[in-house]
Amino acid sequence: MMNSIGSGVDPLDGKYQTVVDRNGYIYISSDYGQTWKEVGSSRYWWAVSMSATGQYQTAVDIKGYIYTSSDYGSNWKQYYVGSSMAFYSVSISATGQYQTAVAYDNYIYVSSDYGKTWNKRGSIKKWYGCSVSATGQYQVATGSDTTYMSSDYGKTWKQKNLQAEAVSISATGQYQTYVYGTIIYVSSDYGKTWEQKSGYNNILRAVSMSADGQYQTAGNSMGNLYISSDYGQTWKEVAQFEEVSSISNSASGKYQLFGDDGIGFYISSDYGNTWEYVSEYGGRGVAINRYTPEYL
Repeated sequence: MMNSIGSGVDPLDGKYQTVVDRNGYIYISSDYGQTWKEVGSSRYWWAVSMSATGQYQTAVDIKGYIYTSSDYGSNWKQYYVGSSMAFYSVSISATGQYQTAVAYDNYIYVSSDYGKTWNKRGSIKKWYGCSVSATGQYQVATGSDTTYMSSDYGKTWKQKNLQAEAVSISATGQYQTYVYGTIIYVSSDYGKTWEQKSGYNNILRAVSMSADGQYQTAGNSMGNLYISSDYGQTWKEVAQFEEVSSISNSASGKYQLFGDDGIGFYISSDYGNTWEYVSEYGGRGVAINRYTPEYL
């Protein structure tokens, strides 16, 4: 299996990786995806996110459960149950203190105590995705008919006229990339304005970027995988699989992980240029630690 620490890449970057199975368990790795261990309980897991060091992790399912781990994913504890709620996405800050989750046909939920307690924000919408900056100050939630943004750690939110299936923002929050339909939207001014990149086949489902925003990866419902190395300005197709349901990039962008729901998941250690199939574990949601020590 591929694993070579590149020049200038912190050895802690991308070391911790987690995959959640839609009809199964949580799988964790602490060696850049070389080996994997099954943990947690069998649930309808949908998404997962982790802190910069990988110590704090949060996983959500489509039955209204939020689980957190404070020991690199080894053990999980249920902190919140929402009746008849389907959580679609979760994102957490570099320290793990600030966390945001979105539920379809429900609200935005935020936590400022490492996922122990959660509070409703925003309005009832068909929420799809969310992303949080390294400090937690800048946050974005996306849905089928709107986008909400926060610049005060999720306390208050402002509505923007933009639809998006998924979103990823840089460590500072300056660079933001959204995908919806066959269009990629990029912003370099904290989401104030967007530039449209079109012409991508099929429905784009997932997107992720490196800490500085330079390296980005997006994928669609038919498994086409696209990468950018210039902050989302230009994109090239690098591979085609069955379906891309989730993507996660390390801080440097060197290490990447993507899930092909129902088929398995794949890893890359060359900035997304080539991919290696790892396992048949569901791959509904994936997370890789984006190590940014300057925010810890």
